[in-house]
Amino acid sequence: MSQTRRDIRLIIGLLTGHCRLNRHMHHL
Repeated sequence: MSQTRRDIRLIIGLLTGHCRLNRHMHHL
C-alpha cells in the first residue's frame, strides 16, 4: 500500500513540475 502511495506522490510531483515548466515556457 505504501508503495502505491509513493507512486501517486511521484506522479503528482511530475505533473506539477510539468505544469510549472509549461507556465515558464508560456511566459517566455
